[in-house]
Amino acid sequence: MKKLTILFLCSWIVLTAQARKVFQLDSPDGHLSTTITLGDELTYDITCNGQQVLAASPLSMTLEDGTVWGDHPQLAGSSRKEVDQLIDSPFYRSSRLRDHYKKLVLRFKKGWSVEFRAYNDGIAIGL
Repeated sequence: MKKLTILFLCSWIVLTAQARKVFQLDSPDGHLSTTITLGDELTYDITCNGQQVLAASPLSMTLEDGTVWGDHPQLAGSSRKEVDQLIDSPFYRSSRLRDHYKKLVLRFKKGWSVEFRAYNDGIAIGL
């Protein structure tokens, strides 16, 4: 009986670990980091220079018809990209601004996605 219990617990731990997916996104300078976890819900946290500034927080959106994006998310795919470009700015004190960030896009099976952008001075999230 003891061996059966140990086998069951080991199997449960393996299945639980496989059910969760974890992604990490760092800012271009490496000071900011966000960890995105997919399990029963979509959560993210933020650290700055190794210090946690935002604890794991759920991210979801409830639509008018009652559909909840973020509840039991099923990942369809992901992509990463680093952007470093100059943008013309006719109304700012500088004529050009640097737009430099890393992004992670997570696409889900029910036709929605979330984009995380890590800049050197902040994290942006868009559904």
